[in-house]
Amino acid sequence: MTALAIPGEAIASYLAHVVDGCSLRDVARSGGGSASTVLRRIQRCEILRDHPEWDRLFTALEVARANTRARPTRAVTREIIAAAMGLTEVDVHAMVAEGLPALTRSRAQIVASDQLPMTSIVVDDEPMGQISRAALTCALAFGWVQTRGVPAARLRRFAPTPSLVEAAYPPGSGPHTSASFGSPSAPMSMHPVDVLARRCPALFTADHRELADYFGEVFADRATTRKAEWDTLAAGLPPRHLRLLEEVVGHGTRLEAVEKAMGLPLRSGKVLLAFALEAFAHVTAPPERAA
Repeated sequence: MTALAIPGEAIASYLAHVVDGCSLRDVARSGGGSASTVLRRIQRCEILRDHPEWDRLFTALEVARANTRARPTRAVTREIIAAAMGLTEVDVHAMVAEGLPALTRSRAQIVASDQLPMTSIVVDDEPMGQISRAALTCALAFGWVQTRGVPAARLRRFAPTPSLVEAAYPPGSGPHTSASFGSPSAPMSMHPVDVLARRCPALFTADHRELADYFGEVFADRATTRKAEWDTLAAGLPPRHLRLLEEVVGHGTRLEAVEKAMGLPLRSGKVLLAFALEAFAHVTAPPERAA
């Protein structure tokens, strides 16, 4: 299956939870992995929705799913994404391909605004063409462009990725470059926990990953079914440890942003997060570990 900037399995899990009302365990039982895996997928989608274009895409997918009562799938595809935006894959390729001469130039960007149906392709802030917002949204989901700057800005900017070359060819043909989680072309899509597990396996071990999964589950249900467990955790952990876990594991905030907000030394977040998870292990532990 052709790659997306965020795996189709993650989007499918999110839609099953939000639109169909399935619990994390229901989604996991239907083939979506473990409940903690499904939770991380949903968190990633929620993080992306902070950006207007990603939010527009998820809203369109939710509406399409609710209106058509489509049968849940294991993974959302490019075809499903294009259809939700009122296009076909062929339409998206053709629309973006028209802008390739400008988009492949050095310092090319796409600028979007909520007030305009078309987006501008600019090179050094000089207009060089246009594409529709729907095509831009699809290009973002396909991993052909990535966001730049502040999501809440009146004018939002997007930069081409190496995967943009796919637009020059019909769907399913031509060169292919993956835009899955962790690739340079999709920096927003990977949860900080996954980044640490991949980049620092000696520091952030399988045990740390398991503890992060469990904290995420408790955090997600802290106001309902896990309230008592959360209260015990909040009382037993040092406040700064708790805040670090809430921000990074619970909300998916990038370590760099947390370091700045908490006044921590640069690049210290990963070590402190590992320490916070170890402190968490002394307060509570996953059921399968409890003696």
